Amino acid sequence: MTSWESGSELEMKVVILAGGEGKRLRPYTLVLPKPLLPIKDKPILDIVLERLKHQGIVDIFLSVNYKSKLFEMIYGDGKEIGMNIKYIKENVPLGTAGSLYFIKDEIKESFFVTNGDIISELDIKALEEFHKKIRADITVVTRKIETQIQFGVLKKYSDRIVEWSEKPKIDSEISAGMYMINPLVLGLIKENEFCDMPTLVRRVMENGGNVFGFEYSGKIYDIGHLEEYEKVCEEFGCKDKKVE
Repeated sequence: MTSWESGSELEMKVVILAGGEGKRLRPYTLVLPKPLLPIKDKPILDIVLERLKHQGIVDIFLSVNYKSKLFEMIYGDGKEIGMNIKYIKENVPLGTAGSLYFIKDEIKESFFVTNGDIISELDIKALEEFHKKIRADITVVTRKIETQIQFGVLKKYSDRIVEWSEKPKIDSEISAGMYMINPLVLGLIKENEFCDMPTLVRRVMENGGNVFGFEYSGKIYDIGHLEEYEKVCEEFGCKDKKVE
């Protein structure tokens, strides 16, 4: 299957969050927004869109703010790559959930949300089936990580040290920056309100909604900082193995 080819189309809409300034990747993001930084011979966002299309997903909302005109110049309405692209334009930064307010009248079924700098092999159809089966309001894609503490960790009881663990490893389950969302949830977001995804999740839970986790253990690249960008460039076979 070549680039931009897809199998049968899924009737699912996807929101790609691409409005951030990418401050941790400066000075590169002073020129380009993070999702447009190159990986070998194409932007990060090209890879994200190709992987969506390979799963039959063609209806895309791009949530943009920082250097938004560049996205429109490159992708337009998406017809040239066989996709349907619409833009959610933030006048001011609204967080990872705030811009979703503007599509509340356009989406009637559960939809997928992903950060624009995440490359993964997530089976979105399987996520959708899980989400619908358990009747979730929000399903958070999660992944497990192991963190090495670089110090001795102590436990005390009334100032008496009762346990000492030297540089322990801590297992955690974290958000992978991808979500399946019931459109009814969007009623909890106000117009032009800064709202990040953790805030939206808490609001859903406070209102008695169902929030579940869908564990993903496959490959994932979260290109949030320079070291990760260099790692992805190397793994994707860039000629210069490191960004200079």
